[in-house]
Amino acid sequence: MTEQRVHKLRSNAFYDLLREIDLKTAIFSFDCQKNLPLPKIPDQACYFSMPINLYNFTVVSGHSKSKLTPENVKSFTWTEKDRQRSSNSSIIGMVQYWLKLCSPPQIQFVELVYPVVGHSFLPPDRVFGQIERKIKKCATIINPEMYLKIIKEYATVLRMGEDCPIFDWKSEVKKF
Repeated sequence: MTEQRVHKLRSNAFYDLLREIDLKTAIFSFDCQKNLPLPKIPDQACYFSMPINLYNFTVVSGHSKSKLTPENVKSFTWTEKDRQRSSNSSIIGMVQYWLKLCSPPQIQFVELVYPVVGHSFLPPDRVFGQIERKIKKCATIINPEMYLKIIKEYATVLRMGEDCPIFDWKSEVKKF
């Protein structure tokens, strides 16, 4: 079997899982949007002197055919002033924390399924596309609130450190 065929089979298996509608299974897909620079200005001369980025980690509840609304789309946002960008180990730590301390008792396990590299058509990517089309129309964005106003059109925005606590996930995971 060729590498490309194996790649396509793995990709198709992932998307079959995402499309599956099973009332006993909750599906959450998540991704971090590309960095949103602050300030966003038309003059690229100051690109390298930009002091901070805004990060948007989006979680979508539902299968791939679910309608994307602020009710089932949550965007967790922060700037580099608040926290550095999270890694996969932080995501696993968050899920482990939730499963152990916050999840309903009927939740017995969480299965994390990562897409095949090069196949990023998750529901959060559709949300990011809508946000980025709107951002393109803005010549200048000088503060996080301007980005958040756009994001709020497509998601419920939760600001890390304000609407939800920020943990040091590497330390939190060691407690389990």
